[in-house]
Amino acid sequence: PIALKKHLAFLFVGLLISFFSKAQQAYEDSLNKVIAESKSDADVSRAYNALAYEYTRTDPAKAREYLHAAIFFGKKANNPRRLSNAYAQLMYVVYDAGTPDSAEYYLNLVKDIINGAPESEKLALNCNYHTVAAMFYKKTGSYQRAIPFFENAISLFKKIGDKESIAGQMLNLGNNYSALGNYQKATEQHLQSLKLFEEVGSDRGV
Repeated sequence: PIALKKHLAFLFVGLLISFFSKAQQAYEDSLNKVIAESKSDADVSRAYNALAYEYTRTDPAKAREYLHAAIFFGKKANNPRRLSNAYAQLMYVVYDAGTPDSAEYYLNLVKDIINGAPESEKLALNCNYHTVAAMFYKKTGSYQRAIPFFENAISLFKKIGDKESIAGQMLNLGNNYSALGNYQKATEQHLQSLKLFEEVGSDRGV
């Protein structure tokens, strides 16, 4: 009976892996179709950004290739959001590759793009910048410096009304406080985060 249970468990896991692999491939195929057929440079840039996200952990080199394509089409479309997204993802990719100076360069590009953007875009761009800056300083161990960026990101997402992103930033801020040894504030942020995740029906905080 124990051997049978193990066999069934492995079979179930195998089926799950197969299902998610097929779902991911279908998603990637749809993005490649957009790239091949769309006449909108902004849509092509968004598709490359999305493809890059799929490869950031499994194939960073491919992710970087897609992100540079996203930047090319984002510039053609003069679309600050697409560029901000691509620069932000590149920040993570190059940091994880062991080049923090390059990561800071891309972080500054995320910041600089805000200045020349239309007013209607600045709130979203500021959300992205403060989110990315907070994580950059957390990754580099500058936990105290990361705090105001997390707090600003939370305030900005409140203006948009994006509860799930607010919860995500509270979770990250709680983790940041834990790294500082401030477990009281960490617990406060984690509990607020969990409450918001439950409100929006997300399992991220579970």
